[in-house]
Amino acid sequence: TLWRQWRVHRKVIGFAAAGVVFTLVTVLVVVAQWHALDAGVPPFCSKGGAAAVFANTGASAGHSLLIFSGNAKHGILVDETKRFLFDKSWWRTVFPSRDGSGIQSEFSDDGRPSPRWKSSAVANDTSMVLFGGHALVADASGQGGGWTIDEDPADAGFANDLWVMHHADVGDACEPSWEYVHFGEGESVPSPRRSHAAARVGHTMFVFGGK
Repeated sequence: TLWRQWRVHRKVIGFAAAGVVFTLVTVLVVVAQWHALDAGVPPFCSKGGAAAVFANTGASAGHSLLIFSGNAKHGILVDETKRFLFDKSWWRTVFPSRDGSGIQSEFSDDGRPSPRWKSSAVANDTSMVLFGGHALVADASGQGGGWTIDEDPADAGFANDLWVMHHADVGDACEPSWEYVHFGEGESVPSPRRSHAAARVGHTMFVFGGK
């Protein structure tokens, strides 16, 4: 369930006496109220999904939250992408097109990132950048969502792949698409990991720590 907090500002005016001098005292009281936002079909109940918040003020869908994958009940990895539109208070399912550039990665599910959890994501303009996580290998992710990461350790592993979902925060007129970022031989790439932190500063993504 997604919640929104409203703030109501109230002014309380009183008087304080100091000898023969009266001072006007104004106290600002902020009352926080929570409201559930359940419009549309929300994501599966899961943990460890990658999330990015967009603040796009252009002529698109406006501010939005994007959530990719996650670990549902009993360790089943969720294979879905959801977007919440703040201006409409509405959940939508996103179906990005696949990358057809011939990806050589064990964590690629036919041109898209395989289901995973404890990965990281940052928003970059209208794109979401996804890195690493505990992911299903390609063969296991093709079993229709019935596999869990706890049944067989060989079905999953720690990833260090980098993906970009282009047009992640635009309206229905433009279809989102996945792009796998290829690195050349000898380039420095972070080691495979999960449970790490990531942040965007300018047009740079920083990755720190993890398991």
